[in-house]
This record gives sequence, structure tokens and C-alpha cells, in this order.
Amino acid sequence: MNRAKVVRAGGWLFIVAACALAGCGGSDPAPATGAQAGPAGTSAPNPATSSDAEQFVPTWARNYAPKVEIYVSPTGNDASSGLSRAAALKSTAAAIARLAPGVRLNFTAGTYGCAGAFISNFNGGTAMPGSIRSVDGPRAAKFDCAHADGSPGSSFLLDFVHGFIFEGIELSNTAGHGIQVMSGGGPTWDVNAISSDIVVHGSYIHHTGLAGMKSSQARRIAAIGNELAFIAVNRQTLEFVAVDEVTLAGNEAHHSGYFDEIKGGARGPHVIFGNYIHDSDGGILVGGPGTGFQFLVHSDADFEARDLKVWNNVIANVPREAFYVWACHDCVVAHTTYYGAAPNASLRILPSDFTDASGAVVRSNHNLNLTVVNNLFLSASRFNDMVIGPASETTGLAMSHNLWFAQGMATTAGVFSDIAFAGEPSSLYASNPLLNGAPASLRPSAGSPVIGNGMALPFAPSSFDGVAWNAAPNIGAY
Repeated sequence: MNRAKVVRAGGWLFIVAACALAGCGGSDPAPATGAQAGPAGTSAPNPATSSDAEQFVPTWARNYAPKVEIYVSPTGNDASSGLSRAAALKSTAAAIARLAPGVRLNFTAGTYGCAGAFISNFNGGTAMPGSIRSVDGPRAAKFDCAHADGSPGSSFLLDFVHGFIFEGIELSNTAGHGIQVMSGGGPTWDVNAISSDIVVHGSYIHHTGLAGMKSSQARRIAAIGNELAFIAVNRQTLEFVAVDEVTLAGNEAHHSGYFDEIKGGARGPHVIFGNYIHDSDGGILVGGPGTGFQFLVHSDADFEARDLKVWNNVIANVPREAFYVWACHDCVVAHTTYYGAAPNASLRILPSDFTDASGAVVRSNHNLNLTVVNNLFLSASRFNDMVIGPASETTGLAMSHNLWFAQGMATTAGVFSDIAFAGEPSSLYASNPLLNGAPASLRPSAGSPVIGNGMALPFAPSSFDGVAWNAAPNIGAY
């Protein structure tokens, strides 16, 4: 199992894959500082990302060996060949014009614009993917998409792209999405032709007008070991509509909206693993709300997402739900630690509808075979409410080995009176988890009731820190 190296930068921690993908050579690159520093009062002492997240980098991306290397520098010349640092190109547009299957674009340290950042009909696949990387180390190559007057501008758009890697870049100041992946405009999509096999790894995306990354009508998209910050609060940080096989692992998301959405008849397997979500408006969407029927790739779907596993995530200083589950089939939510000072709720489980362009319901979708296990829900005051739809809309719900605790409210009366699952015999209620000092540290101290009281899961052999469970696992991420 690959282990990423944890590097501190400007007060934050982020994952550097020891140049496994970047191929930067020599000693590990020094990360950028300054702009990445977190504001005072956040839960920064937690590690930003899980130490095991790198295992989810697809093998084809981890072993990528380009056929051609093209170099780009702020002091380059677009009339040059780009085949060496000495003959580097200068602009983003000139570099992208050189893309072909097996070509890697190496952007050296400096700041670049986003004009011309449009990639279409690229068919390298997993055998000969293309790549854009920060060759001098993570975040050394900065794409500032703002116009000359400082207003936000357009960013990276990928249309019918197969096989592509973004490695270690910094991207900011977009009017729309930071990175957008699409497959034409429909009205129907061929599952064998839609964009596929795209990895965004070790990058920093911030100050976007819409989502940090938006993908629609695509397959096998992964966002691993990234930092995503100051994303439009009315959007999700990472949005996936009608995208099969999504992997979100080891990301840090903060000062944004909800972390994600995976919806629109999205077939799995999907993974949401080892992410650190803090100081944002909401937590994790398990599925997603109300997709337009016209956007579906699989028009027979009766779910927003299917086969989605969510585990080993840490969610802190978030006023809304840890999890909002929408019409998810065969889904598991496990081993997450959640802290909210005064959350409106910790968990919501609701149905969703596919609607046509006029808003009329085409198909109603319900939750099916949802398991919520080994999670720690902690509030500094109380949980105002928790919402679970009626049994007809949530079939096969299994909840066990969770701990729910609101500080200052020692009994279940008044705290859990509106929760259908109160009193579940394998869960703990009103039991102080004895953490080391939430929200600065969400790890359990000696004698904590979370220790050894979880249920063993075959896909979750270790904690958020990458430490194997000795026997029975703990409740929560640690």
C-alpha cells in the first residue's frame, strides 16, 4: 500500500505523493507557503488528508511514463519547441496546442493565465494519457484565471477527454468551475463515448465562482490529495452529475459549501474516503438532490447514486449535516468523526425526484439498503433535528455502532426524541466520547467509549491515520 508523505505548508498539512506522479526527482520539493495558511480558529491540528489516500490513485496514473515532455515557463517563448527548459513555451494556450496522447505539459514555477485552457476530443486513454503538472513541485505552477482588470475568468474545460492527469497545480479566480469535465450537450449520451479516466491529484483549487471541479456525463473521475478552499458556498466543492465510478480520497476542503454531490443515476463503485472537511457550510452529500431527467446517461436509473462507500472522513466546524443522503442504493456511511458547534442536524436521509425541463416529476427515487455504522456525531450544544424519511422511502436502513453526543445534554430525552433510531442497542447515546479537545483534536483519549466498540468492516481495516485496528475497530475515524 502506497503511503503519501505528509508535508506542512504555511500552517496547513497536505499530501505530497513523494513525487510518485510528478517525477520531480531529487529531494521532495518545498511546498508553497503564505496563501495556503489557514485562518485562526480552525481545526488545523488535524491532518489534512488520510495517510492511505494514495492507494486510490489509479495504477495507470501512478505508473504514467510520458512519450513526450513539453516545458512551459513564464519567461519562455511560444515560438520555441518546448522540448526542454531552455526552449520552453510561454503561454497556457500554446502548451495545450501541443497536447497529444502520451504528452506531458510541464509548467515550471510561476504564474500562468487560463486563456486557451480548452481540451477537446482527446483520446489518449489509460495507455497514453495526457498530463498537466507543476514540474517544480506542488503548487509551484499557478494558474490565475483572473482577467487583466482582476475580475474572475474562465478556466480548464475538458470535453470528450479520455485519459488525463492534473498534477500538483494551483488554480484560482475562476468565474465558473475550476475544472469542468463534460461530454457534449446531449440530449442523450453514449456511455462508451463519454469522457473518462481523469485524475486531479495533489493540487490546490480555490476562489472559484462555481464548483472547484464539475463533471457531468463521464466515467472514472478521481480527485485525490487536493486542497479545495473558498469555493462558492452555494455550490458543492466537487460536483458529479451522471458520472460513474467517482473516487474522492484524501482531500482537504474548507471555507466552502457542501463537499460533494454524486447524483443523476451515477453507477458505482464510488469512494469517498479519508477526506478532511472543515469550516465549511455543509458536510458530505451521499447521492445528491433532484437531477433533471434530461441529464441522465442511464435513463433507467431509479437512484441518484448506487454502490457508494463513504468512510474514514473527518468533518469539523460545519453547521449543517455531516451527511445528507439522497436516494442512494447499496450505500455505506462508516467510520466518520463529525463535530459541529450547533449543527442544524447531523444526518438527513431523504428521497429525490428526477424531473423534466418543466419541473414535472418523471421518476421518484428512494433510498435502498443504506448502512450507517461506526460513526461519531458530536455537538457542542445539541442536534436541532435529524430527518429520516418514512419507511416507504428508505428501505433496508441499517444503523448500528454509532455514538451520538451533545455536550451539556446528558440524557436522550429532548435530544433524540425525534429520531426513529434512538435506543438502537449497539449504539451509544449521551456517552461523552472523551476526545482530546474538540475541535482542535478529534482523537479519543484513554478510556473513551469509542475505543473498540465499532463493528469490523472488510473495506475499512485501519483508521484515518492509517493505523490498523488491533481487534474491534473504534467508533469514528480515529
